[in-house]
Amino acid sequence: MLPSAVPLAAAATAAAAIIAGSYTALCRRLRYARMAACNASHNPHSVSATALQSSLGLSSARAIVSDLYELEFPWTCRTALQFALFRTYAIPSISRVLQRTGQLCTAAHAGRRYADTCVLIAEFLAWPLDSERAALALARINYLHRAHPEILPRDLLYTLLLFATQPLEFVNRFEWRTATPLEEAACWRLWSEVGVRMGIPADTIPASYADMVAAYKRYEEEFMVPAETNAFVATRTVELLLYWVPGEPAKRLARQLVYAICDARLRTAMLFPDPAPWAAALLPVLLGARRLLLATLALPRTDANKVLTVSDRPGENGRYFVKKYDNEPWYVPATVRNRWGLWGLVSRVLGLPIAGTRGYGEDGYEIETVGPTAFKKAGVETVRKEAAEIMKMGGGAAGEGGRCPF
Repeated sequence: MLPSAVPLAAAATAAAAIIAGSYTALCRRLRYARMAACNASHNPHSVSATALQSSLGLSSARAIVSDLYELEFPWTCRTALQFALFRTYAIPSISRVLQRTGQLCTAAHAGRRYADTCVLIAEFLAWPLDSERAALALARINYLHRAHPEILPRDLLYTLLLFATQPLEFVNRFEWRTATPLEEAACWRLWSEVGVRMGIPADTIPASYADMVAAYKRYEEEFMVPAETNAFVATRTVELLLYWVPGEPAKRLARQLVYAICDARLRTAMLFPDPAPWAAALLPVLLGARRLLLATLALPRTDANKVLTVSDRPGENGRYFVKKYDNEPWYVPATVRNRWGLWGLVSRVLGLPIAGTRGYGEDGYEIETVGPTAFKKAGVETVRKEAAEIMKMGGGAAGEGGRCPF
């Protein structure tokens, strides 16, 4: 290298280091700026976590949770909600019902049942609880639950506690920052109101986020025990989680990572083996690398790229569609992008159903008819009437909501 080139190389290296350092600083600043803005908007006086429980309005809580699920931690929160549902299968009184109905235990029904559950949850999370869409989704859930009187009230409450807590539990374990007291209060507030609208007595719902965490752990200590029905349902559900993993050799490896995510109590109850040593060692490395990359190199999402999994308006036929799906393409329209985009091509290569395939609800869904085929036309008017009552419950400002119509 010529002597004159040495200073140029050094200057270029220094400039690259400055640019890289500035970009990293910008990423971190913008990522934490949203958290600071959220606190400034919804907790301007920095009140304590205890005070937040009584002062936070439902509309504020929904806005905070929406940002958590769709902007801040979309992958983690979505995965946590999946695992929250999965975790309930380690309770024998729940897995017995699921095995008896067969909705999650056969290839013919499992994908549809999972998609229906995701659709109804997405509908009441994407819109205010007193909106028509959210109210219809909650009323439909209630109708389907009432069709199975063997569902225990205590199991319904436990399921609610998992959905309320697991997203933030996963955030604390796997994300680039931990959850704030404001975010905990928001999750408690929103899901408590969801519980009331599902007919769960308000006095049985824990009075704070911390109490919710303590309550679900106490429940698991007593009722999360090994059972063949747990293993039967869980094994088939794992196959749904591994839908996109190609070939049995790769699936065997992926199952080890699923076992590594599960804690010891959950594995024992589901009769799962302990994960292979390589999986137990690899998982924290992968998640740690992801955490570091997000904190230092990834700019935060904006409103323009929110992760909304259902369509924000109906199609020409008056039905709604799924925009993002996890396994079988239920309720996904047959657009060119869906059929020939990345996941359409992956589906073709793997021999999986393509979006818009006949028989997968390609014409969309009506909220009040979502559910097993046997219930498709059942209870529609009942659902609509109950939804009208739910819409009257309000919940925009602090203290609103919580008036049980059941």
